[in-house]
Amino acid sequence: MRKILLLIFTFLISINAYTQAGLLAGTGYAPNFTVTDINGVSHTIYDYLDSGYVMVLELMSVTCGHCQSHAAGTENSYLTNGPSGSNVARFLGLEINASTNNAAVANFATTYGASFPIANNVSATAINYQLYYTPGYYIIYPDYTYTTICGVYCVTTQNYLTVENLLNTAIASWTPPIYGCTDPLAVNYDSTATIDNDSCDYTSYTITTVGMSFMPDTIICDVGDTINFILGGYHNAVEVSDSTWIAGGTTSNLGFNFGFGVTGYFIPNICHTYYYVCQPHVGLGMKGVIIANHTPVYGCTDSLATNYNPLATIDDGSCTYPASCNSPVPTGLSVTDLTHDRAKVNWASSNTSLCLVEMYRVQY
Repeated sequence: MRKILLLIFTFLISINAYTQAGLLAGTGYAPNFTVTDINGVSHTIYDYLDSGYVMVLELMSVTCGHCQSHAAGTENSYLTNGPSGSNVARFLGLEINASTNNAAVANFATTYGASFPIANNVSATAINYQLYYTPGYYIIYPDYTYTTICGVYCVTTQNYLTVENLLNTAIASWTPPIYGCTDPLAVNYDSTATIDNDSCDYTSYTITTVGMSFMPDTIICDVGDTINFILGGYHNAVEVSDSTWIAGGTTSNLGFNFGFGVTGYFIPNICHTYYYVCQPHVGLGMKGVIIANHTPVYGCTDSLATNYNPLATIDDGSCTYPASCNSPVPTGLSVTDLTHDRAKVNWASSNTSLCLVEMYRVQY
């Protein structure tokens, strides 16, 4: 019976949203967590990242000699990149020694000139960040990727200037993505864009005649775009039905009709596929197609995001998500099938649409 009681009352649950972990190798995505510093200020990592800041975490111990010797380098980088400098980064110290009190942390900050916030009694295991030796630095970028400094040993061959330069370089390496149209043929081409967000707008298209062909013979556009025709003297462009087009016929469906050698334009006003032919040369395969789609609506198309737009037809990379879930308290705990030293432990599912349980840990 004693084991059963312990099993129930020391039941632990470990949550890791999206199976993220901070690894010394700097792979994957940094996990989120919230801590309160010794001044009572709460810090949530993803809140800073989602605001566009680079996040610098120092896993440290105030009694660690290397933490003390490298404090000046960390502080200098904080002054350079933090709120009083270029304002591109936020720093957070994490005291990992459970026996350290807030007074000792405050004394460390005063003695070694650390003005960045420090949270006390933070378990590296609890926040899911790998730690081999203190100090260890995680530099996390707004896209949740990260790199590490002093992943194994911050030994005396690295003085505080080395650490300062490493931090500054890692912070400066972050180049915010620029979303936009990357196709130089589009009218809204953005030469500074680094990621195409499917926003390219061609607006105007031109169809010419080359030999016995329309060039191009297929255009995919949006409703309201302008289709220009520049026809050779022996060619016309007459809209026909789909069945006439397939059969190689020439009978107009009373749609657009551009005469021989004409320069003109057509603007599709509905979502439709328009078929057209050159009447004298349709037998030689001189046919074309214009596919007009609805004008796209750009926005967040992920229903799990906080800014989901049900009207959006193209995702523009703007989706934002709530911070990862907090560890829930398991409910519905019960013990069944008790046989000698064996028992079955039952609990209700703690999964939600935004929080997937990676691991249950049972201690007894």
